[in-house]
Amino acid sequence: MRALQADTAGVIHLWLAWSVVILSVLHGLAALKHHFIDKDDTLKRMLGRSSVDSGA
Repeated sequence: MRALQADTAGVIHLWLAWSVVILSVLHGLAALKHHFIDKDDTLKRMLGRSSVDSGA
């Protein structure tokens, strides 16, 4: 019984770990897309740098 639980927990852990890795990579790629393709200030705001026309 314990071996089955350990195997199940291992599989769940593996899937969750890879999901976090994939989502992190997609998030980074989306930030780069905003910076290089859309040429907006999303990446600058994420890094804590204010935009020239931010209104603040």
